[in-house]
Amino acid sequence: MNENFNVGDPSKENIDYAFKNLIFYVTASTQLDIYKNIKKS
Repeated sequence: MNENFNVGDPSKENIDYAFKNLIFYVTASTQLDIYKNIKKS
């Protein structure tokens, strides 16, 4: 898969790439908040 996301090219690969990144960063930010709360204790 080409790792260059292009908004002007709504191909299946670009859509998959965008959703994978979206899911990764949402999950990572959620886990970071949990980690910060645990670290404070």
